[in-house]
Parts: sequence; structure tokens; C-alpha cells
Amino acid sequence: MMLHIATGRYKSDTSIKTAEVSLEDMQAMLSRFEYRQNKDGPYYIPAKFKKKYREHTNIINWDGAVIDLDEDANASEDIIRERLEGIAYMAHTTHRHLIKVDGVEMWRVFIPFSQPVTPAVYKKVAAKLNALFPGTDRGTEKSMQFYFQPSCPPDMKDAARAFDTLDGGEILNPVKFLDEPLQAVPDAPAPVKRVQGGVSEGSRNDNLTRNVASWLNDGLSLDELLGKAKALNLENNPPLPDAEVVQTVKSMIGTHLNNPENDFPAVHDTDAHQWPELVDPFAQMAAPPFPLDTLPGAMRDYCVDKARQSGFDVGGYAFCALVAAGCTADHRIKMDCGAFKVPAFMWGGLVDPSGGGKTPLMNAAKEPAEDIDQARQDASSAAHHVWKSACRGVKQEDRPAKPAWFQRHATDITTEALGELLVDNPEGVNLFHDELTEFLGRMDAYSGKSGKDQAVFLKGYDGSAVTINRVGNKGEPHRVPNFSVGILAGVQPEVLGEKFKSRSQGAVGLYQRFMVYAMREAGEVNYADTDESISKAYADLFAGLDAIRFNTIKAVMGGSAINLSNDGRELMSGLHNHYRTIAKRTPGGRFQEHLNKFPGFLGRITLTLHLMDSVTNNTDHMVMVSAETVERASRILACLYKHSEAVYAVLDREASDTHSLVVTACEAILAKGWKVFTRSDLTANATHWRKGDDYGRQGEGAIDLLIEFGWIRDITNQRKPGQRGRRSAGKFEVNPLVSAQFLEHAQRVMAMREERFAAIQIAVEARRKEKEGNS
Repeated sequence: MMLHIATGRYKSDTSIKTAEVSLEDMQAMLSRFEYRQNKDGPYYIPAKFKKKYREHTNIINWDGAVIDLDEDANASEDIIRERLEGIAYMAHTTHRHLIKVDGVEMWRVFIPFSQPVTPAVYKKVAAKLNALFPGTDRGTEKSMQFYFQPSCPPDMKDAARAFDTLDGGEILNPVKFLDEPLQAVPDAPAPVKRVQGGVSEGSRNDNLTRNVASWLNDGLSLDELLGKAKALNLENNPPLPDAEVVQTVKSMIGTHLNNPENDFPAVHDTDAHQWPELVDPFAQMAAPPFPLDTLPGAMRDYCVDKARQSGFDVGGYAFCALVAAGCTADHRIKMDCGAFKVPAFMWGGLVDPSGGGKTPLMNAAKEPAEDIDQARQDASSAAHHVWKSACRGVKQEDRPAKPAWFQRHATDITTEALGELLVDNPEGVNLFHDELTEFLGRMDAYSGKSGKDQAVFLKGYDGSAVTINRVGNKGEPHRVPNFSVGILAGVQPEVLGEKFKSRSQGAVGLYQRFMVYAMREAGEVNYADTDESISKAYADLFAGLDAIRFNTIKAVMGGSAINLSNDGRELMSGLHNHYRTIAKRTPGGRFQEHLNKFPGFLGRITLTLHLMDSVTNNTDHMVMVSAETVERASRILACLYKHSEAVYAVLDREASDTHSLVVTACEAILAKGWKVFTRSDLTANATHWRKGDDYGRQGEGAIDLLIEFGWIRDITNQRKPGQRGRRSAGKFEVNPLVSAQFLEHAQRVMAMREERFAAIQIAVEARRKEKEGNS
């Protein structure tokens, strides 16, 4: 069964995309939550349109209806199941679930139709469905209404839920439904009452304990308990630390479970109702998509808009935009991580074969930064023109001082030229190159001393003081107190792999300091007119970053660095230890060295996000960096870790075994048509999984990648809420979109297996006849 739907990027986006999707596609879309602070985001309309514009006169017919159960309906999963018994539908909590009114659930239910209906008939069907839920939002009866796809604030993801009745329910026939009598339904039930609202310091833990105990007796799940507890905590003065709230809830669940008379609903990981975007594991460099929701809205909207027009990977735009933003910030501004301080500027490598679109993508991402620098150079050129005019006919000793030359984007990469620029531009300079290998190959081209420039650039990554012996001006040494260089460059993996074969080109650690992002395959282009306000907002973001300046007075007094909050410092410390542990366990030498740079990457991404937030929210950039910002940075770095793994699999062949396990596992999933499978199924049916220790590191890494790629999720039974099952003996569910999206590859795999089986049968038969002939 196929349904017509239209989708848009956000509320004000009236240019829609239309498609026909299956029920399984809709189920996947409406069970995958996006974590963002704002409600506004991607939406859908279950209707067929004449034109790709959101207007009620463009609607031909409706293929389904939506019920919005807001605070006045006071619905719950049980109530939804009761009122819609026997009907197939998909339900999910909305963005303000448990938040708009403390403790009150808010749901959205999509009901597919067995046949399309006209807008006039749709209004009647929607009104009758709404009548089943007194107090529901009657806006769904409008001739034009869009519905946000599932989302929730990051701190409420534990409360986000989704379920459906596609297996047992019957697809609603809208015409017959109108003819059936409407059964009487009770009024909306009263909301679950709290024992007491928010309280002051000294009573917060006792109050939380009493409320959680009451909710446990009401039979609430772990997700519901955490959501209500966090909402209650926000009313405290001051609120308790979030970690303390979670620990209290889990502790009380343990006490509750120890009582043999009590029971507790089965709970899976909080990601159980989501499917990440599917990644093609058969591509040369398979890696997950960039987490766009971690970026400020202006940057996210710009990247989405550019990707829509060009067809290039939106994550590639996001990666380049993030690096360009960090480089635009004053390089002298640093964040104190405790053991060390980090700036915001980065070295970023956009990875794709030649002709894959790296250059236009990088150009678009850095466009506002280039405009700012061009204006800076134009002003410098004008000042120099005035100075030259003033010097004509004037003795050397009487000439006015030569004005400074302001330019932060360099084209000459010699360390001497960069040093000259940094004298007048202590904010730091940046390099943008189409090809990283060309840039590095030109080092020491004029000095005649192999490795000299590389050594200086290693200091340039940290923003260290450098003394440069200049060729001109009688060879007088030149001291640069903050030699700092940000870099964004394209990378061809095969060319870089050849460079890595030379120990002198790879061992010095220059390459390993580059964060890398492997571009995904380009899609279709759409040269529709862009929204100029999107480009302006993106340019304003960069202008705000460029305007933030390092405070030299505070630097002298020792208070120039931005500090982390206590929660942020604790989170960052844990993440640093995590990446160091991964690096120690990594077999690839160069990849291991690259992973050792991840703690620094995390700090630079965190500071860049913090500075962008200060511009977006018009706040002081010197305020403490929050744990939420560190968490967003950690999600970006988790994504980039997988990209590094994919790229270094080309460069360090020691890391390729895990990827081969991923590929053969995916082929087995496609060939067998599994919906659910176990680790032993892989051992029996997937090539290479029979080798070695079944509980080894490579197999664990392959399972992790399959989950990260959106192919499977862990559904191993858990004895207690929050307790993870053993992955080595685990049970896994397959993403229902896999079979459709990789249908052609599945057919090729099955054909190859049939050919291989036929060849084996022929060989067996020939061997049998040979034995009979010999006997």
C-alpha cells in the first residue's frame, strides 16, 4: 500500500517535496525522533498535491488523517489504544509532551486511509475522528494543516515515545467510517496529579522521592518517570543537577523491583523508537550522516538550502561550515579544559575522489568569511593608496608610518609570508585549499630545508610563538607571538594513501591533526530560487564571530580563557578518557595517532559551538560553557570518529577487517530477508564471521557500526530497566527500510549466492562421479 505525502523543512518553508511512500516508510519516519530545542522543524502533510507549493487549493486528495492530542485532551497510550481499537495507526509524542503542562501527555496520531478522499470528505472524517477524543485540537479539520515530524528537546529524549498498530489493526476505510454510528466516549480524564510541585533547596530530594513513589504506584514506565521527574525538577529553586534526578529515579526503580509484589513495564534503550538515516555500507567510505541538529539554526538552514539546490551532501556543507566558523573566530580566544587550553580554529579535510564536488561545497561554506576578508583587504588597499600618495616627494625620515595590512585569508603558504601577515593580523590567518596533498607538497619548496615548514605548521596548529629567519631584510629574525593557522582543504583518499606510504610524509603528525569528513554520494539538483534571508542569517553569524575579539587586558591579568561549567568539565573529562582508551586499543599506527588528537578536537568543536551560540543568542561569549554544548560537540565528534575510521581504512589497512565484517553482515541480512536475527545467525550465514573468537573486538566493532549505520538496533532482553544485554550473544532488529533501499544490491547478492550454490552442486556431482569411476 502506497500513500501520497508532502514534506517541508520548517514552518515557513512553503516549497514542498512530494512522494509516494509505503506504510513501512511512514512508520519509520514517525518513530524516529529528532532532538532539538525548538519545535519548528521538518513537517509532513498526508495528501496529494497538484504543485510543489503548500497551499490548500493545490490539494487533490487526502491519504490519511491526523489527530492532535494536546493538553486539553489529556490522552495517554492506553486511552489511544482504547478509542482506536481495531484501527491501524501510528502514534508518537509531540515536542511539548510533559512540558507545556507539567505531567500532561501530548500525542499525535496518524491514521492512513484505505482510499484517498477529497478535501470536503476529509474534513468530515477528521471531525468524526476528533470526536473520539474530547478536548482534542480541532485544527486538524482545516483544509490545510501540516504536522511536525517527531522531535523533542535533548533533555526530554527519555520521555519521547512512539507505537503503532499496523500489525493488528485494519486500515481505515474513510467512506465506511462516516456511515458508522459514533460510539459514546467519556470526557477527557483528569491529569495525573503530583504529590507536590517544585520546592526550595533542602526539600528537593524528599519531594522528588515522594512524587516518583506515587508515579511508580500508577504503573508509569521508566521513560515516563524520567520525563515527569525532569519536568518537576525545573520548578525547583534551584533545580537539582540532572544526573542526580536520573540517579534518584533509577534507585527507586531498583527498590520497587526488589519487592516481589511489584512489576515494572519492559523498557528498552531510549533509542528503541528511532532509526538513524540509513548509510550505504557498500560505498567505498561508509560513514553516518552529520548531526545537523547540533548546529545553530542559521547554519543548519543554510546547509540544508545549499544541499537542496546542489544535490551535494548536506553533512559535507555542515562540516565545512563548522570548520570555517571556528577559523573565523579570533584564534587567541581559548577555552580552559583544565589540563590544557584550546582555541576554536581547526584543520578540516573534506574527503572525496576528484570531481566529487569538494570545491563548490567548500566555497559555499566559506563564502561569508571570504566576503568579510575581501572587505578587510579592500580597506587596507585604500589605506595603502592614501599612504603612497602622502609619501610622494617626502624624505624617508619624514614619511608617515606605513599602515597595517589586514588580511586573514592567506594564499602564500610559506612560513615567512604567513609570519608577515600575522604581525598585522594577530587574530590568526586561515588557508583554504582545494587539495590538501598539493598544499603539503609545496612546503619547503623555497627554503631548501626539508621539514622546516612542517615543524612550524605543527606549532601553528597550537598557536605557539614562532621565530622565523627571514630571507630578505638582511635576514633579521622575526618573532610571531601567536603563529596560528586554520585550514580547510579537500582530500583525495587515494592520493593521500600514496603519500602515507612514505614515512616522511605521514609520520610527522600533520595529517593526523586534520578532522576528516567523507562526502556521501550526490543526489538530484533543484535549482529553485533560494531564500535570501537564509543566506543573510548565515552571513550575520559569521559577521558576529568575526566581531568577537580577544581581550588583551584580561590576558595580562590571567583571566582571558573561557571556563567550562562544573557539569561540562566533568562530561569533557569522561569523554577525553573515553577517546584515549579507544586510541590505546586501536591497531592502526597512524589511525591511533589521529585518535590521540580527539580530546583536542572535542575542545575546539565545543568552543566553536559556544561562540556561535553567543552570537545567535546575543550573550557574552565569556560565560561558562555548558554541559549541553559539550554534549552537542561530543555527538559531532562521534560522527567524525566513524568518518575517520572509514577514511583511515583506506590509509591504514589494519583497520579494514571490521568493515569487511559489516559488508558481509549486510549481505546476509539482504539475502536472508531477516527482520530479527541473532549473533549466531551471522556466524552461520555471513562470510568471515566464522573466523576466530566469536566474542572478539572486530565483531563487536562491526555490530556497533551496523547500529550506527541505521541497519539494526539492539533488542536484547534486559532483566532490569537500563541494563544492557550482552552484545556478543545479542538479538537485533533490522531496519524495515533496508530491503527497499538496497533492493538491487539484495538481488545481486542472492543471484551470486545461487550461482555459487549451483557451482558447488556441480563440483559435488563431478566428485561423486569421479569416485564411482575409480571404484
